[in-house]
Amino acid sequence: VALSADGLVVARSGIQVVDLFQYDYSWKPYGSISLPGVTSPTVAVSRDGKTVAIGAPSSYSKNYVIVKHNHQKTDSSTPNWQQLGQSISGMGDSDLFGNFVSLSANGKTLAVGAPGDGINQSYVRVYDYEKSIWKQRAELEVGQTLESMSISIDGQVVALGTSSSFSNPNVTVYKYDATQMEWKQVGQSLKGFGLSVSLSADGTRLAAGGDVPSSSTMGRVQVFALKEM
Repeated sequence: VALSADGLVVARSGIQVVDLFQYDYSWKPYGSISLPGVTSPTVAVSRDGKTVAIGAPSSYSKNYVIVKHNHQKTDSSTPNWQQLGQSISGMGDSDLFGNFVSLSANGKTLAVGAPGDGINQSYVRVYDYEKSIWKQRAELEVGQTLESMSISIDGQVVALGTSSSFSNPNVTVYKYDATQMEWKQVGQSLKGFGLSVSLSADGTRLAAGGDVPSSSTMGRVQVFALKEM
């Protein structure tokens, strides 16, 4: 599931479909997006709930990501979900591209993660929506298996959680340097965390989940703050 910033729009993924709901004194249908052949779609929602990114990862067929925007007219009560730009494909046919998707607040910057398939390593690609197409801004190669991902509200900071076969988790945060047009690591890597990550709107605070070293059945979540950005 994914929730808009104001909590009034929720997207729920199911087998071959993403259903959306909007809260207006009660939860009401806000449209459905059919995804033939996609058994486990992933989903992210923009700040206002009018743009949704959908990942269609697969271990046996072509992976892709699409972005839909609600072009609903002001005098209509019926949502009108139309695709923004082209479908986006990954590096390989079975690298699970789209297993992680994250949108900026305005829905114009998209981060897509692929855990890899044993042949292609994990990677994350960042796209910007310009002139009706999605243009790749960067690719971040991930040494270990990608476990989680989160992007800031402006699309300039991304947190990546990785692990080695679900052990030795690690979180690395990157910020985009527009002058040098490259992603640079911010702060130190956070060892022992990374099975789940979530960035604050401005990218200066991070909630990260990990294991408890002395326990095989317990987990933990810790919040970190960046002193200087």
